[in-house]
Amino acid sequence: MSWVYLSSAQKTVKEKKQHVLITTPYGNMVAKLYNSTPNHRDNFSKNVTAGAYDSTIFYRAIAGFMMQGGDPVTKTLADTSAMQYIPTPPSQQILPEFRDDIIHERGALAAARDGNPRKASHACQFYIVQGQTFDSAALQAHYLQRVKPANPNFHYTKEQAERYARIGVHLIQTNNTPYLAR
Repeated sequence: MSWVYLSSAQKTVKEKKQHVLITTPYGNMVAKLYNSTPNHRDNFSKNVTAGAYDSTIFYRAIAGFMMQGGDPVTKTLADTSAMQYIPTPPSQQILPEFRDDIIHERGALAAARDGNPRKASHACQFYIVQGQTFDSAALQAHYLQRVKPANPNFHYTKEQAERYARIGVHLIQTNNTPYLAR
């Protein structure tokens, strides 16, 4: 069980450049909140300021994909196996802010979402991408099989492909698990 304590580590109002410190018994992480996704940035910052994440746990981990936390229910839940999935009401969802220039690489902080048709994000839950590295052939195969059919106008930049090869990304090939896609 890992406890999560979040605090605003840096905030420059002029640029709204924000970094958030995530503290666990296993070490600290600093997450950057992107200006180009203002609704998600502001929502996460609001939750941090309100203490919504204090003493929550990372309750879900999928090896090679992510670790998920931020659910306020985990503050009082002794056994996470007893958790039940409760869909997020549309009024509490954050509308998608997909950006081709922000890639889903190892270490990325992302808002969790359920299978809602709007692809809207949960207002509290988040995950951190774990991923693995992929060479250019594997990334190209994934692009042709999964990404291009769903997003024909999207193309990885050279820099993105290099980051995936060096840092890592998650490319799950099952239908029920999130993968690098919209």
